Amino acid sequence: MISDRELFPEELLAAAGLLQAPPEKNGLSFSAGRHRSPRGGSSSEFQDYRSYVPGDDLRRIDWNVYRRFRKLFLRRYREFPQKKHLVVLDDSPSVRFTGERAALVWRLAALICGTLLMNGDHVALRPGTGAPCRSFAPGRSSAAPLIGELLAAWHRKTPGKAPDFQAPPNCRTWIISDFLDPEGLDHLEECFRRSRGFTPVRIFEKRELRPELAAESRFIDAESGSEVIVSPGAGTLAAYAVRLRRFEQLLALPARRTGSAVYGFDVGLTVPELLRQCAAELFPGGRK
Repeated sequence: MISDRELFPEELLAAAGLLQAPPEKNGLSFSAGRHRSPRGGSSSEFQDYRSYVPGDDLRRIDWNVYRRFRKLFLRRYREFPQKKHLVVLDDSPSVRFTGERAALVWRLAALICGTLLMNGDHVALRPGTGAPCRSFAPGRSSAAPLIGELLAAWHRKTPGKAPDFQAPPNCRTWIISDFLDPEGLDHLEECFRRSRGFTPVRIFEKRELRPELAAESRFIDAESGSEVIVSPGAGTLAAYAVRLRRFEQLLALPARRTGSAVYGFDVGLTVPELLRQCAAELFPGGRK
């Protein structure tokens, strides 16, 4: 059993506050958000002028411009909205099949949630389907409650279910999962097509991508517990490769709807390797 300290080593917890989520443009403080918006707002950063329209707030008229040109213009200021995120952990039996698989899901959740909070965004965390969703306000004060919530889910005795892939509106949804559906690819495709879209963060083992069958092998379904005997042969591996390509194409469907990508993380990554990959792919431009 992986201990709490091994699950979240100090270097990982420190990195969650050091990685910088890239704002759309340079932003300001947490109270105003850190993402520049094309809409006007009420910040202190000047954007441009527009002509006065009856009913506009007279306090925004630039009287210096009026004295020069005898025309009424309003000063417009930039808006820096805060973004909202939902991070969903897959707590299904296939993720819990080994401690290493589950540990990677939990570490990715800590890194993603922590980095977003430290960069001024609101985060809601759902540790498994059916589990209560807890919201966290941006800032360092949310770090300890976030880790506490993740540890409580980690020590839950019974595994949960796979995510339902339903993303709420007005919120960017991240789903951290192996995306292995016990009902098959057709059911997975149906679920994805009903979804609004989300950012898939996939965990995998290298042998899932390039399986080696030197002899007859016995496989156990982590979700249902059923067993199947697979004999080696070129036809078997070719059929597996076709299904793997379809699986990867399906994962791209929800990602395209949100303009994001599919991010993949190998279960065999060490913590330093995981931090480097997160910094390079999930949050490029941050401190590594």
